[in-house]
Amino acid sequence: MVENRDRSHPVPEDMEFQERAWRAERIAWGVMGIFVLLALLGLFSSGFFSAASTATPDGAVTVDYDRFARKTARSNFSIRIAAPLPAETLVRMSPAFEQFYVIESLYPQAVRSTAGAAGLEFFFAPSAAGDLSIHIAARAQRFGVARFEIEAADRGSVAFTQIIYP
Repeated sequence: MVENRDRSHPVPEDMEFQERAWRAERIAWGVMGIFVLLALLGLFSSGFFSAASTATPDGAVTVDYDRFARKTARSNFSIRIAAPLPAETLVRMSPAFEQFYVIESLYPQAVRSTAGAAGLEFFFAPSAAGDLSIHIAARAQRFGVARFEIEAADRGSVAFTQIIYP
């Protein structure tokens, strides 16, 4: 084609270089589009790729969380413990949770709680149905790869990994 030939008038052009530049530009737009799509699907925060759930083999303890979180952004954790439960149920969160997160809200309120070398310990009364559902809203204070373990006394424990972006 006439348009693809080098020209020297009025401005010297190098069409081979120009076509390489256009090709690089199209590739860059494609890569940016893929990043936008991944962000919308939750790779960098909450969404389809981020939502996760883990449970003990017998399903007695289940934790819902996001695989990916952001530092200083609120993250939600849901812990469900199946019935029957004793009058007071101990839920222990590994020391890593305390190192990475500051708990902003905890529902229902714990009957009592302690913190020590074993991590955070909360004691809850079961619901009227005999099970327990705990909702935690926490804000990450550090970024990195975090490995957490949540244990419900006499019911088992679950471990999971979360990536916290800066």
